[in-house]
Order: sequence, then structure tokens, then C-alpha cells
Amino acid sequence: MKLDLSKARSHIYDYRTISGLSGDGDCSDWFEMYNTIFIEDLAKRGYSSDAEIALILAEVIGYPYVGDALDHPKPAGVAAFGLVLLDRIAATEWGRKDGTQCFHLHEHMYECFERVLHGKRRSDEARRAVSVKHEKSRAAKAFVALEWVRCCAAYDGNKSAFARDYVRRVKNEFGFTITEKQMREIWLTNTPATRKPAG
Repeated sequence: MKLDLSKARSHIYDYRTISGLSGDGDCSDWFEMYNTIFIEDLAKRGYSSDAEIALILAEVIGYPYVGDALDHPKPAGVAAFGLVLLDRIAATEWGRKDGTQCFHLHEHMYECFERVLHGKRRSDEARRAVSVKHEKSRAAKAFVALEWVRCCAAYDGNKSAFARDYVRRVKNEFGFTITEKQMREIWLTNTPATRKPAG
């Protein structure tokens, strides 16, 4: 019998499997953990409507092994297959009906879980690295803006001369590299003009 996937999203958000089987009391903690990670990954990848989730599930529901999901052309295939496997495990009555089958299914599902989780970690680490870089940039930019206000007169309003000196200070004090042109034309954009008014 073909599984009706049109209600899969509702089932998933009710902490049930894609076919509507509920999490068993003994397994509810790990069931919720897997379910949440897989559905969050799908949502992050733009699968949030009933139709979108049903479509990606339909693409992977016939797969027998996790390797098939890893070969799926869409990254969301792994999380979707994890949800399919979670449903298959529930159909074994969480191992009470067929412990061996439950064990094998769980091995495949755990691999999906690890793949999704490691992908999320890599993404989080990349985001943190970018944030650290921007944090250095913001601090250096604020320093330069304050120094320009403080020292503008000493440089006769000449942003080029100021930038020549301050690119070295920014590198030494903040470990951040910027060119003179970037400092002059981007960081000091909203500051007084580079030349003194004629008078």
C-alpha cells in the first residue's frame, strides 16, 4: 500500500512519524531528537510546506539504504530519508515486533543523523568564523572613525595621508588588513571631505 505523504508535515510537527505513528514512551526522547534535527534541516533548506515536504519524501521513500540518500541530488535527501527510516522503525513497534530489523534501520538512521548534524556544525563553525572576522572589522572601523575625528586637523583633512599611517596601526593593533583605498573610500565615507574648503 502506498503511503499518503500529504499529511506528513502535520504528523512531523506533532512529533509523530510521517505516516502518523506516535513516538513510544520508552523512545520518546531520542525520537524527538531525531525528528527535530531532520525537520529543522528540511526547513533550513526551504522545505516547509506540506507539498514541499511530501515531494522530497516521495523522492526518497523507496530507498532501501542510507547510501541511496547520500547519492540523492538534493542535500535535503538525507534528512528526508532519516524521517522515512524513523517511520520504518516505528513500524517495528520500536523493536518489540522485530528487534533485528529495528537495529539495522537505526544504524542507517543514525548515519543520516550524523550527516545532518555534522553539516549543521560545519555551517555553524563557518558562521562563527565570519562573525569573528566581522567583529575585528567592526572594532577596527570604529577605532579608525574615532581617530579620524580626533586627528583630522593634524592631517589637514587629508584622508589619504591619514590612511597611509592608519592601515599599519589597524594591522598591528587589530590584526586586520585593509588597503589605504578601502580605508579612505569605504571606512571614511561619511566623514568630512578630504580637502579643506578653499578660502
